[in-house]
Amino acid sequence: MSAFGVLFVLFLLGLSQRRGGLPPGAPAASDAAAQAAKAAADAAAKAAESGTPQDAAKAQEAAQTAQVLTAKASAQQTRAASTPAPFPQARPSGLPPFPGPGWKAAIPTNPAIVTRAQQLLPVLWRIGPGATQVEQTRGEWITYLATFMNPQKTIKGVTAHRLRGGNA
Repeated sequence: MSAFGVLFVLFLLGLSQRRGGLPPGAPAASDAAAQAAKAAADAAAKAAESGTPQDAAKAQEAAQTAQVLTAKASAQQTRAASTPAPFPQARPSGLPPFPGPGWKAAIPTNPAIVTRAQQLLPVLWRIGPGATQVEQTRGEWITYLATFMNPQKTIKGVTAHRLRGGNA
């Protein structure tokens, strides 16, 4: 691994540690970037210890992955921070209870839903897993749900669910 690669991995690891691992309310993309930075640092340490070209190549690949994920996380945070939050909305009485058969996963997810989920991540996670927020996003009612995004329960995220039969 080149000296630049080792320094870059150490920079990413230092950045994630300086922020206490993750900034308060950091989105799932930041969690993934921090985990990738740690994996890159571990790979760099292994490459330095073994000195084999295979380990050096793995460390270089891990550093590149961490760099890409860090750039994506930064772009998501910038977009969410620069998009104004919607005005408070009155929830219509005809919405079905959540969770329930009246809701389905919001797939495909449009950029407005992704941005709003980023904005709600710190809000919902102050309450904890399972916290919900129902609001209208781009003309449709969406329920945002605070959910762990991996089985180890280390990556916090927000999932979106739309009405199964259309808007109320």
